[in-house]
Amino acid sequence: MFQNRVPDRIKQIIWNDTANDPYSKESVARRLLVYFDYMPFMSNGREIVEKITGYTLKQQVKLSEKNEKTINNVMRYISKTDGSSKLLYERGSVEQQELQDTIEYIMQEILGLTNDQYLILKEGLKDSNI
Repeated sequence: MFQNRVPDRIKQIIWNDTANDPYSKESVARRLLVYFDYMPFMSNGREIVEKITGYTLKQQVKLSEKNEKTINNVMRYISKTDGSSKLLYERGSVEQQELQDTIEYIMQEILGLTNDQYLILKEGLKDSNI
């Protein structure tokens, strides 16, 4: 059995994005690509995706780009939420601090994330350039 090297925060974003139709060919391919894009030692990963889904290399590249765009968009939303929340927190009133928590909760709901998932993604911002 291989060691899963895909960060849970990345998987969760793509799983949420493909949740409406999780068994469609595109959803299965996008979910497979999350694994193979993060496991470069799996040199035949694209070949496996093609055998399972029928998507060509060119189509898979587009799906990987779609995954990357989705991940970047979610991380950008979290970054902007964090920035606006910090602004409220710095202003210091109890009401504004409560509003900060409310804004983060609202974004968690909008993005379809649990509090733990949101916090993992927020923590991941420290490692990214978003």
